[in-house]
Amino acid sequence: MLYVYDLVSAYALMQMAKTSASMDPELANMLFHQGATFVFLDVPAGTEFGIDCNSWEVGPNFRGVKMIPPGIHFMYYRRV
Repeated sequence: MLYVYDLVSAYALMQMAKTSASMDPELANMLFHQGATFVFLDVPAGTEFGIDCNSWEVGPNFRGVKMIPPGIHFMYYRRV
């Protein structure tokens, strides 16, 4: 089952911070309030999930992403 609230998370971290896993506190606060959350429940572990040019293999506790910057995004998945 798929639920979308506002626009769309970990993507923001990768896209805005580029090579670092850390984020400026001001940017994090702005994305927390203005960014979107994408809730993706009951995804089997090992599924490939991606937003724009970034993709991840999800684990058993994956529930979605948050802090997605405003705008249009391409989201995709490939069930393993």
